[in-house]
Amino acid sequence: MKTTWQLATLFYSSDSDPAIARDMQKMKRAANRFAKKYTHDKAYLRNARALAAALGEYEKVHEVFAWAQPVLYFYLRKDADTGNQKVAARLNQLMTEYTEYQNAILFFELALQTIPKAQQQRLLRNTSLAAWHYFLERVFAATKHALDESAERVLNLMLVPSYEMWVQAQQKMLMQQVITHRNKAYSLPEALNTIKNLPVQQRRSLSKGINKALAAVADIAEAEINAVITHKKITDGLRGYKHPYTERLLRDQVSERTVEILRSLVTDSFSISHRFYALKARMHGLSKLAYYDRSAVMPSKTAQSFTHEETVKLQKEVLGAVDARYLEIFESMVQRGQFDVYPRKGKGGGAYCLSAPRIPTMILLNHTDDATSALTLAHEMGHALHSHFSKTQQPLYVQYSTAVAEVASTFFENLMFDALIERAKPADKVRLLHDHIASAIASVFRQIAFYNFELELHTTIREQGGMSKQDIAQLMNRHMAAYLGPVFELVEDDGYSFAYVSHIRRMFYVYSYAYGELISRSLVQRYKQDPQYIQQVHTFLESGCSASPYDIFKRIGINTNSKAFWQEGLLAIERDIDQLESLIA
Repeated sequence: MKTTWQLATLFYSSDSDPAIARDMQKMKRAANRFAKKYTHDKAYLRNARALAAALGEYEKVHEVFAWAQPVLYFYLRKDADTGNQKVAARLNQLMTEYTEYQNAILFFELALQTIPKAQQQRLLRNTSLAAWHYFLERVFAATKHALDESAERVLNLMLVPSYEMWVQAQQKMLMQQVITHRNKAYSLPEALNTIKNLPVQQRRSLSKGINKALAAVADIAEAEINAVITHKKITDGLRGYKHPYTERLLRDQVSERTVEILRSLVTDSFSISHRFYALKARMHGLSKLAYYDRSAVMPSKTAQSFTHEETVKLQKEVLGAVDARYLEIFESMVQRGQFDVYPRKGKGGGAYCLSAPRIPTMILLNHTDDATSALTLAHEMGHALHSHFSKTQQPLYVQYSTAVAEVASTFFENLMFDALIERAKPADKVRLLHDHIASAIASVFRQIAFYNFELELHTTIREQGGMSKQDIAQLMNRHMAAYLGPVFELVEDDGYSFAYVSHIRRMFYVYSYAYGELISRSLVQRYKQDPQYIQQVHTFLESGCSASPYDIFKRIGINTNSKAFWQEGLLAIERDIDQLESLIA
């Protein structure tokens, strides 16, 4: 069984493979051909037939750019070896080239935005353009935020030095940190993966080492955060975005109203997470909890371990019971080496799934032989299946909205949890349920607390011109304490966790975890009540971004603009807490 990415067989034979340059040239030629044809021929702005032809060709170019195999190859290489400066430099070089090629076709959507509003409405009713109606709706909706072509080119080119290089520098500093605990050296990802499984005193000791490592990189993190948020303030101002999160939600195709309903409801329900953590303290025999206790699993001398091989076997059983197509895809990915499984020094932390048209879907894991690792594999496999079936859409609709990304992943993670708890011994059921609730709390309440932190962080930097590392750390602690509750006692250095939380570098992305968790709970419940509902789930999986998330879920009976719908998800978490209390009574 292959446990590292087989990039040499799936992508390129080496970093100097001549095919890399050839593939970059394919993108360049595709962009130049399109630009040469449509820069001067503006017939597509005047009649529907010409527009349909232009959109058909634009889709072909878009597919080539979405593919971007050379860029994605070096992205994967970077995460497999974060300390390799040559790889990082090559990635930056390719991203710059890629942006230049994209800039060559930038004019097209900008030109579409110059179509008078009355004509836009006629085009959206034209049946010959039906395949592109939703795409055109999105383009026309962005009209008021568009700049002229020269300004758009500059902003695209400046993204790498004004954002990407800052984030890469911070990540590199983090990955170089070595934390010594009980005579063993840990990378930061290894320490963060290990700490949740340690006894309380060892956990407290390791947490001090983690905080020390984070404090050591806090100066560069301070500069990075201030730089990238100031960059965003400038671009938001140029585009006329009303709020720091406006761009994100427009890109995600989710209304600000929907996210505000979700954010305010979860924030007002922080008492649910307070209740869980008070119960957690009691179960762990502690009167107070420290920051890194929040992720501590229930100690057990008999807890079942899950090697990667065992996890793969169980995942096969789960997927096979749901749909044979899902099992076939998973088996193929395992056999071809599309998983990088184990943590190691220099490897990027966490887990993710990377996918694009016409390239293999790749999954990064940091497996540590526990139930959490088994659930993480299922979570990332959910992303992989979502990506696989979205590729059945036409090119402009393949890349699904970030908002819905966590729905599929959490759905399949929950199915894996059911399989784990069904096979567990009575004592292990308590531990698994405890850890399952902790995961839901982290996905819903912690992520909304991050969202609240981001909003205040952006607002303050915009108003004051910047923030010190101490002020950012204090802000982080305040928002973490809000969802953790009074049972926690945070120390000043806990706030330096802002240095490693990668998601806040993706600017208001975090709400999607709460969004996905609560929607997936509804899907799982419906599937349990009627296994045939998997066909509705499959409809969602293959929808890509062919409609707004609201409309995609409306098709399968879910109203994401309903406060009552989101409350159902929160009540489901409360019911899990009720069950846990009854098990330990």
